Amino acid sequence: MPFRPSSRHGRTVLWLLALLTALWAASMAKGFWGAHGESRRAEVAREVLQDDHWLVPTLLGEPFITKPPLLYWSSAASMGLLGVHDWASRVPSLLATLLSWLALLSLGRSYHRELHLENLSVESHPQDEGEAGFRAAAALITMPMVLMMGLNTETEPLLLACTAAAVAAWLHLPPAGTRSTGLSALLPGFFLALGFLVKGPLGWLFPLFGIMALETGLPASRRRFSLPRLGHILLLQLVLALPWFLMVLWRLPNAMDIWLGESVARVTDADFQVHREPWWYYLPRLAVFLPPLLFLRMDMMKHPLRRAPLLWLGLGLLFLGLAGSKRTHYLLSLAPAAALLPLAAGDLHQRRLMKGALRSLAIFLPLVVPLATVLLMARGLLPHLPWSMVAALLALLGSLWLWKSGPRDPLKSLALSLLLLLGSGAPGVLGAVDGYRNPQSFYAECAEVASDSSLIVNWRNDRYSASFYMQAAIPFARNEVELRGLSPDPVWLICQEKDLEPLSRPHRVVLRRTVHDPFQTGKSRVWVLVKADADSMRGDG
Repeated sequence: MPFRPSSRHGRTVLWLLALLTALWAASMAKGFWGAHGESRRAEVAREVLQDDHWLVPTLLGEPFITKPPLLYWSSAASMGLLGVHDWASRVPSLLATLLSWLALLSLGRSYHRELHLENLSVESHPQDEGEAGFRAAAALITMPMVLMMGLNTETEPLLLACTAAAVAAWLHLPPAGTRSTGLSALLPGFFLALGFLVKGPLGWLFPLFGIMALETGLPASRRRFSLPRLGHILLLQLVLALPWFLMVLWRLPNAMDIWLGESVARVTDADFQVHREPWWYYLPRLAVFLPPLLFLRMDMMKHPLRRAPLLWLGLGLLFLGLAGSKRTHYLLSLAPAAALLPLAAGDLHQRRLMKGALRSLAIFLPLVVPLATVLLMARGLLPHLPWSMVAALLALLGSLWLWKSGPRDPLKSLALSLLLLLGSGAPGVLGAVDGYRNPQSFYAECAEVASDSSLIVNWRNDRYSASFYMQAAIPFARNEVELRGLSPDPVWLICQEKDLEPLSRPHRVVLRRTVHDPFQTGKSRVWVLVKADADSMRGDG
């Protein structure tokens, strides 16, 4: 029989536990994989905690206010409770992903209710609001980008949560003219204010795209907008979002130039070169909204309320396309719009081929874990062999369960499959990849060897993860001029061996570690700790 917990509340708890377990397991098995990205955000949060720089966050000791502070504050608080670990810095992103899922649960219910009131959901699947909420929430986590960004100390997961929660809170309000009771009238403004503290003006824009799209789709008698509600929103922005900006502006007179350069220049300045891409950059990247995008139907365009999710997507894509700075994960805040597409599509019984394909994918996807485990075992690259074998067995059993008695709804099956893949892959597959992508253990050895008072420098290695893991602000030097500017005295240098060639200063390698790519035979990285000391200055290098 299909999996049906005894109560709706019990089912919600089970889904949340599955989502939390998968994200937590993966987060514990993964370090900082990129050169910048989350390691930079985590290092800022570490300095906020260590140096008590709560008002003006710093990066390597210098003020860093290109983004508002909510991510840094929350990550610093998490590390204050749990210790300075990479996984602890990601707890806000993990919790934000859980909040996004809950927000889609509410948004899907409210959206289905409006479709029903318009007589657009009669004889459609799902039949009731509760099932509609679960379908929208499941659709959200069938998009792998949602899960993967939940494993990063980044602003995007928090912006996704604020966007989804603000739109859900807005649609949960009664129509204009009906008095809102309790906190419900304040929640849209509260989440908009939090979004502004995450990403500045973008924290308003992305939720407003969704609110505008849904408002235009609703009949005039059921629209939520009213002047008192607008007043509540503006008041909360003044109370919650504005004080930090005013205090920083008082402390740093050039703060406004930094903020305008970070936000306005990314959209309007043709000379802004950070992540600059052509206008069509996002067109092939619409694939990140699969599989919910497969439910798109042309007849959705016939009714304003059905096409509201498409309008939401369109407004966001138009804005992002006009911006000069483009990156794939900027699309994350549009994921709630894509998650509503299966509800907007209505009756899906005629699409049996697509449903069968998605369900087959859900059944066979977890089998990637045992196959990868066998490959890594053959190469001797599994970090924790017993746990890897247990996880591979769980993935096999999970595939069997999905085949025999899992949910018949393909979106729910696929969502559970991805959670199973992520959680079971953590001890083996993710751990093996982390050994190659993340030099944490090498940094720990460097901290022991270079324990004297000499300056430590990242030589042609712009990884903030060195500062985070060694818990010290470690500057960069990309050439000899920058190195002399940092210190004319002997220094320790951290780099990859391939980057030693441009170094003309006499030196000697003190520590060398080689790591192999688990899936590409022959590909490896060689990390070295170099000392330019009195002996090497006499030609010992």
